[in-house]
Amino acid sequence: MSLIEIELIIEKKNLSKEEIKERLKNLGTSLVIGEIKNFYKIHIHTDFEEAVIKEIEKISKIAQIRKTPLT
Repeated sequence: MSLIEIELIIEKKNLSKEEIKERLKNLGTSLVIGEIKNFYKIHIHTDFEEAVIKEIEKISKIAQIRKTPLT
């Protein structure tokens, strides 16, 4: 596995930042969640790229995703 930085923009729907943090807390580090109008922007460093994306897809629609390998 290799460490990757993932940045996602997702629809807010009826989600709270706390719910997102709870779902992702064991999947990575440097977790930051910001708000942009009707969206959340999520930043996380992870070894579990697919697990992070699947977890987010369970609760919201992903509008944008960016992945950057970290060395």
